[in-house]
Amino acid sequence: MQQQAQQQQQQQAMQQQQQQADQQAQAATQQEEVAEEIAEGVGEAEEEWSMPRPLDEVDLDAEIVIAVGSDSGGLDHHRTGSAQNYISHGAVYSGPLDRDPRDNSMYAGLATPEWIDPVTLRLDIIPAKFHDGSTLVAGDMVFSYDRMGGLAEYHQGGETSDHPGGWVPAYPARSALNWVRNEAPDDRTWSIELPAPDAGFLTVNMDGSGEVTIHSQADTEGRGDLALDQEPMGTGPFRFVGHTDDENFIFERFDDHYNPIDYPVRVSHVPHHRRLTGLVRPELQSRLAGLEAGEIDVIHEGVGVNAAKPYIDDPNFTVQFQPGAGWSVHNIYPNLWQE
Repeated sequence: MQQQAQQQQQQQAMQQQQQQADQQAQAATQQEEVAEEIAEGVGEAEEEWSMPRPLDEVDLDAEIVIAVGSDSGGLDHHRTGSAQNYISHGAVYSGPLDRDPRDNSMYAGLATPEWIDPVTLRLDIIPAKFHDGSTLVAGDMVFSYDRMGGLAEYHQGGETSDHPGGWVPAYPARSALNWVRNEAPDDRTWSIELPAPDAGFLTVNMDGSGEVTIHSQADTEGRGDLALDQEPMGTGPFRFVGHTDDENFIFERFDDHYNPIDYPVRVSHVPHHRRLTGLVRPELQSRLAGLEAGEIDVIHEGVGVNAAKPYIDDPNFTVQFQPGAGWSVHNIYPNLWQE
């Protein structure tokens, strides 16, 4: 009986090992498929609907005013307590990958990924410009992911640190905290090794449209965390101009963005408007009133179905619905395309 029980245990253990091996193989296959889709998307011809209007029909000196529902105070996207000011993070920063709003697929942003094996990822880094004129290098990617996990060396003390007490990383699950390796063999190559295959790694850890932003190591270490929380600096389409708590956020176009102004609309590029202002309006009715009065161009937070309904058939406005994982967003704009 004892021998039979041991045989059953061995069979169960072998079955579990086989299941784990099958799961890892499936994860590795999915990883490769995602990376191939991203690589194929680089340089693809865009569908006609996604192209911008001719630039000679666009007022390139215009200001766009967006109503935002809240202001969490600071502007350091890696810091708990500041991470919710999405208008700032999306304007100022870029991420390794971007997301196609048509189907949520991933495509190259600051980096183009390639799986070398099921746990080893190599990413080619583009020489994007930071807002201070310096050039992005792979070391900035390594630093940013270490910083997101509280692993950056200057966070551990030393002459370059003003790391304030209570600074807690906002998104450690997106960071290099559990990676085996996070290295920059040279300025244009970023190398990552994972403890096991992870089919969702690129979409979770590299998505620049969500909770991942890339910071300059030299700027962050030079100015310190407190300064960065007040005046962010990245490679995004807008550079930071000013912020008044609970009132506004102000940004201006960054003309040296790595994608030119005539790049397809679905991809982050030099903006078609010179100035971006975010007005803090906590009350939805105040945001809607500002939209109807022409004081606000876009509202995009906390707009439920009932609030959006009156504008759906109104020729003076455009309503966009974007589905997502467990959430949805209604964006309402004045109809800018009336003939």
